Amino acid sequence: SAKDHRRLLTAILYLNPDWEEGWGGEVELLPFPFPNIKVPPMNRRLVVFGANTVMHRVLPFTGATGRVCVNLWFDGEVTTPFPPPLPPQESLHPDLEKIVRVLRKQPAELRALCKVWYRDLITQSFLDAFDESPQLKAAMALHDRDADLVASRIAASTMETLRTFVPLEPRVEKGDMVGLFDDL
Repeated sequence: SAKDHRRLLTAILYLNPDWEEGWGGEVELLPFPFPNIKVPPMNRRLVVFGANTVMHRVLPFTGATGRVCVNLWFDGEVTTPFPPPLPPQESLHPDLEKIVRVLRKQPAELRALCKVWYRDLITQSFLDAFDESPQLKAAMALHDRDADLVASRIAASTMETLRTFVPLEPRVEKGDMVGLFDDL
């Protein structure tokens, strides 16, 4: 049924032959528990990430020629985490490993925690994307209420463990797709 399916994968293809450093418009991936990753919207760049496990935002664009991208979303069953849970790592604190494993297996809980973890970035995204208005104030108030509600459900010891050990070392997979879109 429809309630059993959700976005699993997001793909963004950038088509910006004139984009220049400093123009903004980067997508910032928030791959909890790893460091944030800013990806410039360079021409023919394809960015793919787990839609139910990696939050993202788009940084303000100030370029002279506009920013063009094609977004694709792929749906799947909610019970299938993407990416798969992290493998055991000897370097992880046992409490952190337990927290991360639980969150990776439960994408809805991971997204809820990320509302608290990335609260300031989400607020800044609202401010960057929209002019001041009653609707913006209402959206920000709703975001604050949601984040407060989620925060009230998180044990203090869990937040302390996360604050102590996160972000983890980056584990980014990059593929070389040189020439893939040359005929466009």
